[in-house]
Parts: sequence; C-alpha cells; structure tokens
Amino acid sequence: MALENYIFRPRATYVILGRGWIFGMVPDENKRWFQMHIGNETISEADAVISLVRLAETGDLGRVRLCEMCKERWRVAAKRNYRFCSDQCREAFYAKAPDYHSRKAANQRKYRENLKRRLAAQGLIWKGR
Repeated sequence: MALENYIFRPRATYVILGRGWIFGMVPDENKRWFQMHIGNETISEADAVISLVRLAETGDLGRVRLCEMCKERWRVAAKRNYRFCSDQCREAFYAKAPDYHSRKAANQRKYRENLKRRLAAQGLIWKGR
C-alpha cells in the first residue's frame, strides 16, 4: 500500500484560550519528504497525505481536482462544475475554444439589445455606437 511510507501518531493539545482539546494525527519527521513554507507554517508531504486521508474519510476526496487548463495546480471544487484553479485559467481555457469569438460577439449583441430595451422602458435614450 502506498501509505505505508508514512507514520503518524496521535496528538492531543489543550488550548487554554479555546478552553478545549484538539485531537489529530501528526507525522513522524522525515527529512527526505517534500516540505514548503506558507507564512509561519511548514507543510510536509505527510501533512498532504493525512489531509487526503481525512477528505476520503468524510467523502470529499472526489472534490480534489487538477486544474483542467494548466494541469499544475490542485484545488478543492465546492461544486461539480468547478474545473479551474483561477479566473485566468478559466478565461484562457474558453479563449482557446474554436467558437470563442463568435460566441462572445453574440453575447455582446444580446447584452446591447437588452440594455436598449431596459433604457427604452425607463424612457431613457440609448446612445450606443
């Protein structure tokens, strides 16, 4: 099994200000594992593994997906149709579509027509170009 390389031990921490116990699992240190720093925190490969195990435990592992555009960044999709890691990747993906420009032009024409109707209904004048 792929998880046999990771050794975790239980941890119980009492938080004085929170007035309660926090329970979890922590990895034994292994300097060969990948590590990265986010702010003051050091995140190890084992931290990622235990997070994935927890997601599997809660039934949310299927929400972890690779970005469909850059194929480099992982994200947690809150909804089934969330496919990209950022707005830039989403826009770049759709800009590559063969009908992108014609679809965009049609959407803009429809928007301007709706705007003209709304302004006319309010008695205002459309000064479009």
